[in-house]
Amino acid sequence: MSKKLIAPWAAIIVAAGQSTRLKSRIPKPFLKLDDKRTLLDFSLASFKKVKGLACVVIVTQPDYLEKAIHHLYRHHLAGHCLYRRSGTGRFGIKGAFSGSRRHKNRVSA
Repeated sequence: MSKKLIAPWAAIIVAAGQSTRLKSRIPKPFLKLDDKRTLLDFSLASFKKVKGLACVVIVTQPDYLEKAIHHLYRHHLAGHCLYRRSGTGRFGIKGAFSGSRRHKNRVSA
């Protein structure tokens, strides 16, 4: 009986919301959805359950970088946290990845 090989893959989580529409002072990735877990916790736990996950990339704002890294460690996941000052839309994410090649805006966990 042969095992099926699962190709390794990476999850990309955009976690830079400021919660302005929610009228909250807490950034959206760190809003608690129950007594203990944040929105980012739920995302990381969901991806962790899928086979073949090799790495998680979190695209966030510079101010949220330390908290995002803490979440990766807490979930025992390997990954990178990228930041981009110009937002997390299509161009912001593309810029974060192109900037990460130069290692100026990437932190590995």
